[in-house]
Amino acid sequence: MRYLTCLLLAALCSPAAAQDGFVPDRPGFADSPNAVDQGHLLGEVGFSYVDLGPAAAVTAPGLLARYGLIRDWELRLDLPVNGVLPEQGDSDFGLGSPGIGFKYAVPIEAFDLGVVGRVGLPTLQEGWGSDDLEYLINASFALPSLGPVGISGNLGANLVDAGDGLKLGWLGSLALGGSVGPVSLYGQYIGLYSDGPGLASGVGAGAAWTVAPNVQIDVMYDVGVGDDGIPDQLQAGVAFRL
Repeated sequence: MRYLTCLLLAALCSPAAAQDGFVPDRPGFADSPNAVDQGHLLGEVGFSYVDLGPAAAVTAPGLLARYGLIRDWELRLDLPVNGVLPEQGDSDFGLGSPGIGFKYAVPIEAFDLGVVGRVGLPTLQEGWGSDDLEYLINASFALPSLGPVGISGNLGANLVDAGDGLKLGWLGSLALGGSVGPVSLYGQYIGLYSDGPGLASGVGAGAAWTVAPNVQIDVMYDVGVGDDGIPDQLQAGVAFRL
């Protein structure tokens, strides 16, 4: 369960600044407030490495396809390939829980705001995801830039249908970042709250490089804060727009 929670937490880390309207969500990184333009397809590949002590949990890769249905609305399909890398013994990989969802980019002028709804289906291979339905609601925002600096964040609720009722967890992030030409840099706080363990926090930094008008590469590293902090985690991602 902790392994699955770490992967979900990674999915709510804050996005880097936009480059010419091209703002990937990057599976394993973030949900941006922007929707894909109508009729366009955006493909994204994310990789993650989460340090759990005696083993590392990895997503290699997480796949996400986003398609612009109509103005401000996109369809989303995702599938993670999860794995465990123990300190001793053989590594193991399996298909995780596929998901289907939608994003709505709220048409307001004051700041960018997007809302994502996702239903996670039972895992394709036992032990590599949830055996029950999962529901994720996430809101993301980006405030108007103050010169070269911008503020963005995510707040999400994850519900798991565990048979005897829904289990609720809250996830969030807040990032401060800016851009220099095609490169965006940011620092962030991320947190996870659930009824049992309480609040787990972390801080991190990342960079995004728009290598071409429709191609972006990202890297990010987060560390836990305190004894109950999130596990240290490394993320990398590639996104392309058609």
